[in-house]
Amino acid sequence: MKKYIEEAYESNALRNIVEQGCVNGAASIHIYYKDTIAFHDEFEEEIWNLVDGFAEDQGVSALEFISSLNGHKMVGGIDQLKNLLCWWAIEETAREILEVE
Repeated sequence: MKKYIEEAYESNALRNIVEQGCVNGAASIHIYYKDTIAFHDEFEEEIWNLVDGFAEDQGVSALEFISSLNGHKMVGGIDQLKNLLCWWAIEETAREILEVE
């Protein structure tokens, strides 16, 4: 997933993703459900491992952690959940990439 995001977005775009968030359209190739769902499905295991790690660090369950994410109130079905997790994973990965640079 990290390699994919590094190849998909230039550093300026990664900065925008971190500063503005995907919900504001900063992840230009991951705006529509068809794209965010495809991303989630391709990287599902990595995304859920990331969720589990963050949840464990905070001492909560995966579902409790997800309910703390910005946009969780918009989730009314599986497509919205996949979209939320895609955007969150892209944002967290962008943070990681920028810290390494």
